[in-house]
Amino acid sequence: MPQWLDIRIEKHLAVLRKLNLSFDFVEVQKQVDAAPMAQVSQNSHVADRKSLNLEIWCSNDYLAMGQNPLVAEAAINVLKTFGVGSGGGRHAGGTNPEHVKLEREIADLHSREAALLCNSGYAANDAAIRTLMQLIPNGTFVIDELSHASMRECFRRSSARLEVFLHNDVADLRRKLESLPKGTRAVILFESIYGMEGDLAPLRQILEIAEEYDAVTYLDEVHAVACRGPEGAGLAAELGIAEHFTIIQGGLGKAYGAMGGYIAASERIVSAVSGAGASFIFTTSLPPAIAAAGLASMKYLRRSDTERWALQERSEVLRNKLRKNGIPTLGESHIVPVLVGGTEACFAMSDRLVQRGFYIRPITFPAVPHGEARLRITPTPAHTTDSIERLADAITAAWAELGLP
Repeated sequence: MPQWLDIRIEKHLAVLRKLNLSFDFVEVQKQVDAAPMAQVSQNSHVADRKSLNLEIWCSNDYLAMGQNPLVAEAAINVLKTFGVGSGGGRHAGGTNPEHVKLEREIADLHSREAALLCNSGYAANDAAIRTLMQLIPNGTFVIDELSHASMRECFRRSSARLEVFLHNDVADLRRKLESLPKGTRAVILFESIYGMEGDLAPLRQILEIAEEYDAVTYLDEVHAVACRGPEGAGLAAELGIAEHFTIIQGGLGKAYGAMGGYIAASERIVSAVSGAGASFIFTTSLPPAIAAAGLASMKYLRRSDTERWALQERSEVLRNKLRKNGIPTLGESHIVPVLVGGTEACFAMSDRLVQRGFYIRPITFPAVPHGEARLRITPTPAHTTDSIERLADAITAAWAELGLP
């Protein structure tokens, strides 16, 4: 490697060290039938231990479907039938019957004409939003300031006009739309549940404003699908307004316990994205076994409300317990962020919880603003009432030991 590149890399890494960002990956070895327990490998931020059997409290597998035997069995059966890889991109021979079946299920879940399966939620957002940029070259995109990085990144290398409205502030959204030149085509981008805040978007008010200004609505439901709404169709479906949003984006890598992202919309929109979205076109498609796992999970959760009710019940119990103990929490969803503040304090909290048998990674800048580091706690149906009590007590004790306000 050229010396000049090595010097530049070291300067870059030095900046990251000052931000207390870790370069280490933590190996979490989940075991079927053992949720929420897992073996966690040694890491510089995990109390200098080699391997620990810890209770996992920060997984995106919100409903523990990633360890559901029915989901695993579906993947194994298709693996034995079609093998491992898909063999190419969707346009180049990489479309498998499992992809098609899953897309039909997604479209039916969201009562849409069609759906498009991508390799991740990030890829789905990238393909769809960049296609909208091509379809509306002189349009303006108005995005919630806390929308996911996969949405914001689309604009870093784009000349598209972008306006940012204050988080969940419908009055500011209206001001942004009012300030646009008459006749401007607008696209509003936002989430239904925000992953780092745990709060819900004012979907009804956003929809009313969008209809008033004849704007396209792009709703990211990745944290809500499977967890909220009839058959797990999301927060908009829970409110009875899902059909009014132009595009709904969701994911299979969180509550469905598999992998992949998707959009659900009209057949014409889906065709446009599949023909223009570079992150969709130029990527080998998901392995058929993974698509089969996602399909099995979605079918199961459309029939069963047990997991959704358990998720809501456990998250409410934990949030109420923490607030009763004086611990500052955010939001009102199944995601329970505990706002610590400083980066070092957040790492210290994480270390002390590891010592007590609980694994929760600290969330720091750049995932959240400076001074707003937090523990992002995600109860699942696999957690018991007893474990919730123990976690709340452990957080309260560690909070007092560190002298946090």
